[in-house]
Amino acid sequence: MNKKLTFLFLTLICFTTFGQNAEKLNKESLVFIKNKEFNKAIPILKKAAELGNPESQYNLGYCYQAGIGVKQDFKTAIEWYSKSAEQGWNDGLYQMMMAYGSGNGVKQDFNKAFSYALKCAKNGDGTCMFNVINCYKDGMGTDKNIDKMLEWAIRLGQIENPENLQ
Repeated sequence: MNKKLTFLFLTLICFTTFGQNAEKLNKESLVFIKNKEFNKAIPILKKAAELGNPESQYNLGYCYQAGIGVKQDFKTAIEWYSKSAEQGWNDGLYQMMMAYGSGNGVKQDFNKAFSYALKCAKNGDGTCMFNVINCYKDGMGTDKNIDKMLEWAIRLGQIENPENLQ
């Protein structure tokens, strides 16, 4: 029993330590990005992403997609977006929805696009909710379902407007 408790304790310490380091690295990289010092930002961002920080994974994916500080590479962008999405990071989910919906960097797959859109919408993202509404309306990536379309339209209508839209 003591071995199990010790293992659990050490595992918890490792997750906490690496999580804090990844978060700290992510914040450092954002400062460099803000100052357009991409040569300094990318190595730090990559380390944070490798340690599992979902925001860093998304940001690194974006750098690869746009060719910011690295050679443009859609395949690598998708790999990082996917890792971010697997952790439920909304921007990662959104990018995976867009990639599968458009076939940019992956084989177009409306079912996968809808799956990512639904996860993103469940996190309260208005754009993804709008996409889910249209998917249910048109039967794209899912069956047509007017009841679910209306359910999501009501949810969308109930979210607060972001400050920049008021």
